[in-house]
Amino acid sequence: MNEQAEKRSSFRILESVKLRFEVMSELDYEDALRTNNVGVQSSMSSLRARVMDIDTRLDEVLFGLTRQAPSIKEALELINQKLRITMQAIPEFQHNPGSLADIPSQECELSADSIVFQSCESLSVGTKLKLQFFLVSDNRFFETLGYVHRIEDADDPAGAAKRVIVVFEGMATAERETLFQHLFSMQSETLRLRRISAEEGL
Repeated sequence: MNEQAEKRSSFRILESVKLRFEVMSELDYEDALRTNNVGVQSSMSSLRARVMDIDTRLDEVLFGLTRQAPSIKEALELINQKLRITMQAIPEFQHNPGSLADIPSQECELSADSIVFQSCESLSVGTKLKLQFFLVSDNRFFETLGYVHRIEDADDPAGAAKRVIVVFEGMATAERETLFQHLFSMQSETLRLRRISAEEGL
């Protein structure tokens, strides 16, 4: 890894994330990884990601309209249902998993190459995963492959949750660059606020 890549990987922030993952078999994972690595990423796959991104944002807006404007909320839900029915006629969308809006967010450690999250599911080092996550602060959706690099005890009173460190693999170049730019922006803002706070304390 060259110096620039090391600097990019060193950016790590705490981020509110809506996360879903699916355990994959070695065969399915290697097949998906090989497809991604040779750069064959279909436009339909990219379109599915964009639709899921929009679905998540729409669900957040609809939730906010529950009390403020129930009639508008109902109208938008009906339009959304009509669009979903139409989309289900397209084979590529028949197995689309839907939005992440109903998944509680959690504080994750995020870098351009990995994510650290808490989970009560039984995972082991080396487990192959398909991950989908939504950055609450930036309304951005990402989908990638990854493997469990390490598992640690978490600060969980019940002792059920573990800290799971997952290393990304096969993320599209454009998505990785978008993620890095988000990390850089968030870290720059944190440093700016710290500088202002320090100056005010003088």
